[in-house]
Amino acid sequence: MGAGLLHRRGVYSLAILLQEVLQERQDDRTVTIFGTDIDAGSVAVARTGRYSSEASDLSPERFAKWFVGDRAEYSPSPGIRKMCVFSTHSLVKDPPFSRLDLISVATS
Repeated sequence: MGAGLLHRRGVYSLAILLQEVLQERQDDRTVTIFGTDIDAGSVAVARTGRYSSEASDLSPERFAKWFVGDRAEYSPSPGIRKMCVFSTHSLVKDPPFSRLDLISVATS
């Protein structure tokens, strides 16, 4: 589960990282990442998975493997998007998710 990760593409970055490790280890387990935020607008933007800033920090090989589009406007590949579920959620007010292996929180 990722909390407050939506503005910095953290959910998709985590999905790519985990997918690379799983492929390296030839592990076919299914991973689901829950991206949450208390702001519904942030959740809606993250859910679209569309980015218009240049992906200059990615190698051409990594970009081609994990994204569709060009470097000016792109989205995570369908396989990465399938790993990610987005929802509004307050870690303080809402009941916790169950059966979690990792919780990552980002603050601004």
